[in-house]
Amino acid sequence: MEREDLRKLIVAGMVISGVAAAFLMYRRGESLFGIARKAITNPVGSLISEVETAVSNDQPGNQSGALPQPATS
Repeated sequence: MEREDLRKLIVAGMVISGVAAAFLMYRRGESLFGIARKAITNPVGSLISEVETAVSNDQPGNQSGALPQPATS
């Protein structure tokens, strides 16, 4: 693989990860300014963060957005 091909592949991967992160942030309800700032400055890190958030919200017993229930004895 030539250098230019590798560079194109890296740029394409960063663009794809930025778009995916922006989509996940949009679905979560984040502001457009926040989405643009995070997805442009760190597209790969934003995608990783959003995937971690989505996975943690999908865990069994996790009611996203709900307040913790007090312990009953």
